[in-house]
Amino acid sequence: KNPQGGRAGLYRATGRLWAVLASKAYTEALHVFSKHEDIFYTLNIDPHNQSALCEYIGARQTTISLQMKELINDGWIDGTREGKEVWYSLSDRTRQVMPLIENELRGLG
Repeated sequence: KNPQGGRAGLYRATGRLWAVLASKAYTEALHVFSKHEDIFYTLNIDPHNQSALCEYIGARQTTISLQMKELINDGWIDGTREGKEVWYSLSDRTRQVMPLIENELRGLG
């Protein structure tokens, strides 16, 4: 409780809380991008279906399937079903943060 009364302490705490949350989200984004860098760069060129993505990256279908499920659930990738195939593309969220993350990853290398 704020000893002076009012909500001033709450607003200061809220600012600090937002800073922590932003930092956590940024750290999470760096982790996701570094872990799945090949997928993000491939889908940044064009949407791909699973078999094309596997061929381009050189990974097994089971591996890509599990990764894509995780990335779709977390909102990094969009999946659009066309008949029996699912076409994967970068989500709007990913397109917004990708340039920032790329710069950060270049700075780490």
